[in-house]
Formats: sequence, C-alpha cells, structure tokens
Amino acid sequence: MIGEYKLCDINSLLAYSKNARTHSAKQVKALQKSIESFGMVGAIVIRDGVIAKGHGTIEAIKRIYKGGGLLYPPPGETANASPYPAGQVPVIDASGWTDDQFRAYVIADNRIAEQAGWDKLLLREEVELIGNIDLSELLIDVDIKEILKESPMMKSFEDGKGQEDYFFEDDGMGSSESGKYPVTFFLNKEEYEQWLAVKETVSKITHKQIFLKGLGGFDQ
Repeated sequence: MIGEYKLCDINSLLAYSKNARTHSAKQVKALQKSIESFGMVGAIVIRDGVIAKGHGTIEAIKRIYKGGGLLYPPPGETANASPYPAGQVPVIDASGWTDDQFRAYVIADNRIAEQAGWDKLLLREEVELIGNIDLSELLIDVDIKEILKESPMMKSFEDGKGQEDYFFEDDGMGSSESGKYPVTFFLNKEEYEQWLAVKETVSKITHKQIFLKGLGGFDQ
C-alpha cells in the first residue's frame, strides 16, 4: 500500500537513471559499516519500483548480501535482532508522487543533507564517550584523530565578521616586509562562555576590543 513500509526483493528495485548524486566506494563502505553496526535504520524510498532515496544504501546492502551476510533491523545483529529474509530490503512506497515531485525530492533530499555541518567541540565530547565502536570508517569527512587532538578548552573566533579586527599592522621594523598579519584570538572555555554572555548585552563588541580591553571592561 502507498505510504507504508514493506519488504521488497533488492534485485527488483531500479536505480533512478537520472540521479545526479554520486557515491564513492569509500562512502558505500562506510554505509555498509554503519548498517552492520547498527542495523538498517529507516527504509529505501521508492516510486513504482524506482529508487528515490537510498541509492548508496542499496549498494551497501548488496555488498552485505554478496558477502554472505544478512540484513538486520535496529538494534542490529549484535543485539540478537531477527534478520530480514535473505535478499529483502525495507522500503516505503511513495508511488503517489507526480513526476515533478519525484524529481524534486531526489534533488532536494540530497542537497538538504549537504547543508549540515559539525559542532566540533560537541563532536569531540561525544567521540570520547564512545567505547567499543570504531568511527574511523563511518565519519569519512571527519579526521577523528584531529578532532581528538583539539582541546575542548579552546575556541577560536573565525566567524568571518569584522575582518579588520583580525589583523595587526607591521611597520617593517621587525621583518623584511610591512603589511597586515592575521591574529587568532583564543579563549579558554570559561572565558568563551563569559564572552558569549557579554555579547548578548553588548551587541557591537568586537574581537579587537576584547583583545585590547579585556573581558572585564565590558561587564556592565
């Protein structure tokens, strides 16, 4: 029935021939690792048997089946979940879409996902709390080692605002060339939280003023 989850033979599903989103072998491997670690979360979205969402996931599932594995719902094989029948994959049927809706969804779903970013401080804290799961093959766009090197007590101001406050001028006396050189302002966690509190009440405060006057000069 349209709009409901069901199981389909994976070989009966067709890739959308005009899907503009590409999936590298590295990403497909990461998807496979995720499915094997956590189970199949969600479902492939199809319209009349054609995939709208899940092209990379389908490739990852095919790798699992080709390797003799089975597909499990959450929480996955390690939690003793019962597998789906061999060769089957969960889908949600969106066959009620018009052609325009289908095309628009394929583009929008992929594009919206690209807009997300990382709060690296929170990411670092979460990574450190994870015990026995290796994230190195899952977070393919994040260098875990670099994240773990970053001190949670440091925060730099690099929001692109007030660029004139990021430079000091050298008159050439101490170097071979005169010019402007970038300055990065670092605060520890307590100072950064204090800066945020001050920023809420003093909207025009600049990084340069903080550097020259200190946080204490704005506690009003």
